[in-house]
Amino acid sequence: MVNLLRNQWSIYSEIRCQFDRLFQASLTEMERSLIMGKLSGRKPKMTPDKLKAAKKLLEGGIPPKEVAKTLEISIATLYR
Repeated sequence: MVNLLRNQWSIYSEIRCQFDRLFQASLTEMERSLIMGKLSGRKPKMTPDKLKAAKKLLEGGIPPKEVAKTLEISIATLYR
């Protein structure tokens, strides 16, 4: 019984150690990105040029569905 518990604790300790190393590596990478001024995550679909074009098209009376299709964005992105 003692050996079984010792073995389970050993497995748990190894998994916890791996998790800690991965977490620390992720945190270090994020800090490095912040220091170097790099943004992480997805690039925005709606660029300033697309925003100007969308406003112009909507003011011209074109339906939002067509504007979104023309600019290759979703309607939800258009409304944001």
